[in-house]
Amino acid sequence: MSVFAIGINDSYAQESNSEASIKNKKGVEVLPQAGDWSFGIAANPFLDYAGNLMNNNSYNSAPNFRTTNSPNSNVFDNVGGNNIFVKYAQSQSLFLRARVIANTNRYSFSNAVRQDVMVPNLFTTEYVYDKQIYKNSNFLIGLGFEKRKGSTRLQGLYGAELILGTTRSSESFEYGNPMNIDFPTPLTYNYGNALSRPLESKNGTSFAFGARGFIGVEYFFAPKISIGGEIGYTIGLQTNSRKTTYVEERFNPETLQAERVVMKSSRNGGLSYSGMGLDNTSSSLSLNFYF
Repeated sequence: MSVFAIGINDSYAQESNSEASIKNKKGVEVLPQAGDWSFGIAANPFLDYAGNLMNNNSYNSAPNFRTTNSPNSNVFDNVGGNNIFVKYAQSQSLFLRARVIANTNRYSFSNAVRQDVMVPNLFTTEYVYDKQIYKNSNFLIGLGFEKRKGSTRLQGLYGAELILGTTRSSESFEYGNPMNIDFPTPLTYNYGNALSRPLESKNGTSFAFGARGFIGVEYFFAPKISIGGEIGYTIGLQTNSRKTTYVEERFNPETLQAERVVMKSSRNGGLSYSGMGLDNTSSSLSLNFYF
């Protein structure tokens, strides 16, 4: 009786520890094995590019790829967007995973204004340009685990991860007409007033924390190369810095020079976001490579 029980246990252990094996015609494993690493990227820009080759969309000329998301003041608005994935297979049914989102945008707007001159030219008007520059960026990292079901090329997956993120933004101005003793109130585009004009403003760094559950599928169309998609549900909290720094330029009639004036103020008493909801499912496809 004891020998029979040992035989059953040994057989079960061998079956439970075995790895599913699917090989192509050349004998190469199709599915990832325990110990494999994976690198993945969001597939949507490439799919959009391929689809736009067949229409008149402005994003159909290389190397212009339409991105699925841009930096946003709310970090969690980008959870479902462009990601870089890294996974480690502890077994064929359990993966550890990390993903990173790092976005930076810079916008510049130029506006023509008449150049300040001591003696105006009656026949020709010269122009200079005032420039407004806006920058924003955010960073997000997700750490978690992923469980898998299935032993064929099509795999189901589900899991959870913790999310940490930061975001910040700034704005600066450059002027064509200097502020000096000759022109204490220079001609300026509509950024300020006759006595002062902004030079820069910086919002404090915001921090975000959340948890996310997800479910999806992954299909291996080539040996250890797959395309996958997932949908997630995120619960998160984001707290924004109370401090915003403003810098203005003003002409000082006592020193007869332009001066930088730095001011710090509270912003909305410390604005915060909290909420829960589905991720942006339109940008959840990924292309994965296993090694």
